[in-house]
Amino acid sequence: MSLKFSEIEYKWAADHVPIDQFNDWMFELAPPIRLRRYNEVTGTDTYFCKGNQVIRQREDGNLPHCLTIKLRRSTESIANRVEVDMFVDEEPNVSSKFLDLLGFKPEIAIIKTSYIHSIHDSDVGVTTVIYDVNVVIGKQKKRRRFIEIEIDKQDGLSVQKAMRVLGRWKKKMEKAFELGEPLNQSLFELYTGKNYAMAKEND
Repeated sequence: MSLKFSEIEYKWAADHVPIDQFNDWMFELAPPIRLRRYNEVTGTDTYFCKGNQVIRQREDGNLPHCLTIKLRRSTESIANRVEVDMFVDEEPNVSSKFLDLLGFKPEIAIIKTSYIHSIHDSDVGVTTVIYDVNVVIGKQKKRRRFIEIEIDKQDGLSVQKAMRVLGRWKKKMEKAFELGEPLNQSLFELYTGKNYAMAKEND
């Protein structure tokens, strides 16, 4: 199991958490935690489906944009999933046409605003984000807020160590923001009622 093709992440519903409170907490973290980068991004995730196959197209107005395939490794948790990203140095309408010709059709588009903190926790890259799902195109949904913590893909880091670091951050987040249990659904699953396909044993 390769971390390069894995997503090691927890996600929580966080409607009760103010964005300023989350950002202030992240900016005030003490060493050995160091902030590498902070970004505010509004973009669109469009999900293209063909049977039970799903490809996410992520765009924020900049190139390259990203196509992503995700698969579940468990029905009980999304903490460790298959994730393969491919960055495309073309306009999004080119990859949309490419997917269309492969038989993938747009299922749902989600517009969200994200507040992203990229940090070093000792020798491990970690990304935390609080974000609002503002619009779900084609569906009438109120704004929802989520918090995510993800271990960055990096050379020399095993999935086992990444899971240990993720577990430590899970405890920090839940204590700091009075979060409930992590969600067992991705945004695609939450808003469509469908599930990602299960990975094969060696994926």
